[in-house]
Amino acid sequence: MWLLWSQTSWPDKLREQASRGGEAGRRANRDLDAICALFDIAARSEEVSGLRGVTGFLAEIEGQQIPADPLRESELRGSAVRVLTAHRAKGLEWELVVVAGVQEGRWPDVRRRGSLLEPDRLGRHEVLAPVPTATRIAEERRLFYVACTRARSRLVVTAVAGTEGEADQPSRFLTELGVQPRELPGRPRRPLTLSALVAELRGTAVDPEASPRLREEAAVRLARLADAVDPEGHPLAPAARPEQWWGMRPLTRSDQPLVAAGERVHLSGSQLASVLACPRNWFLARKAQGESARTAAASFGSVVHVLAECGAHSQADHDELAQHLESVWHQLDFDAHWLSAVERVEAESALERFVTWQNARSHLTLLGTEVEFSCEVDLGSERVHLTGSADRVERDHEGRIRIVDFKTSKSAPTAADIAVHDQLGVYQLAVQQGGFAAIAGEGARPAGAELVYLRLADGENGHPRTFQQASLDDVPFPIHPPDAAQTLSAAQPTWVHRRLAEAAQIIRNEDHDARIGPGCRYCPFRTSCPAQPAGQQVVK
Repeated sequence: MWLLWSQTSWPDKLREQASRGGEAGRRANRDLDAICALFDIAARSEEVSGLRGVTGFLAEIEGQQIPADPLRESELRGSAVRVLTAHRAKGLEWELVVVAGVQEGRWPDVRRRGSLLEPDRLGRHEVLAPVPTATRIAEERRLFYVACTRARSRLVVTAVAGTEGEADQPSRFLTELGVQPRELPGRPRRPLTLSALVAELRGTAVDPEASPRLREEAAVRLARLADAVDPEGHPLAPAARPEQWWGMRPLTRSDQPLVAAGERVHLSGSQLASVLACPRNWFLARKAQGESARTAAASFGSVVHVLAECGAHSQADHDELAQHLESVWHQLDFDAHWLSAVERVEAESALERFVTWQNARSHLTLLGTEVEFSCEVDLGSERVHLTGSADRVERDHEGRIRIVDFKTSKSAPTAADIAVHDQLGVYQLAVQQGGFAAIAGEGARPAGAELVYLRLADGENGHPRTFQQASLDDVPFPIHPPDAAQTLSAAQPTWVHRRLAEAAQIIRNEDHDARIGPGCRYCPFRTSCPAQPAGQQVVK
């Protein structure tokens, strides 16, 4: 701003006009005052909000409603309300005066004036010393006196008292008025804005507990607000118009279904759990591509999985895996250096537990790691195509196949959760359906599945905590009620079949309803979810 100002001829013209005096000189002086005020606003804006760019600064200037031209102020007549600064109120009087926002830090405002050029320090022969704080407070007290003595009959002074620990406190000048302040606890029933009035009328119009007469009057007032326009035909209360309200339009449906008629439903173990936990979250994250960017926790898990795979193939010890970790750790992005250091220790401990756990599995034969599988499952009226990748596939001494899945989360599941863990169940069903025939051979049978939590220690033996899921051959799904056994037992012989059938029906029918569960705490779509209080404010 200073560069623009100093590189034009305007300063010289204003200086010349001001020196001439007369009406032209008065206009030049007002223009110079406006320029000084503009620089003051720029300085305060930077102190309060930081650098926001030219667009934000111009929006702040344009949003100020206090007229700076005395000629415009003189146009106000009669019962109009005049909004003035204390400086501009000098020499004027009114029956009622309201001095608003008398807060400490504003009254008194002891910040230095003219901080850009420091004109207050320019003396006749030298640069003056900075004005002492006590002098500024005395000036602010005199200004406050001017503001309060503009009232002929009634003076209202307002301030806000924050709770303990908050910086917002009433000014010290309030106690100097000689009147005991009157406290008004609580908040208004609603914000004193037009939008808040529309919201209250809308709520009253549909409130089943309100009387019919009150609901009718609220609807009438809403209609009046919706019809109100300015002289140019622009609506005065756009929020009152029903076409602006959420939820007024019919639900949208795509012309193309998620799964075309005759096509199979594609699912993986993780998708099965997501669909049944919350169909809405699954659709927004997977199908609508609304899933957030990869987090540091996900990157941590990927690195540990990759190193565990390397250690399984090469039988590497902890030192070798730690060297691999050192070479890739700098590629992970963490919010803070201390968090990176903490997670680095966690990763090294996880790898140490993995080595200890792997050395104790000599009774099992490793068939492969990160093994991809693909198979089809017949559910009677629906066929599902299962795909995925298993972290580790092993064969026991009886020739049966055991699936191991590594986890890097910090919370352990319950025994009830493991019994019907969808991802492990899908792995076992894939074994039954020949999904691992490439490495396990035809006719392989599952020997159960296992979750290994590498972040969690199992006592003091250095092993990670493990959770076992029984084989599907041993625990079929209990069918209830009994009269449905004849129709479900053949097509859905296990609990995994039943879960797959439920998920396939949701996807096929596109019933993407919101469901409340433990994952709601971390859901990225929580603020628009109709099952959450924050989302209800949006959709209702």
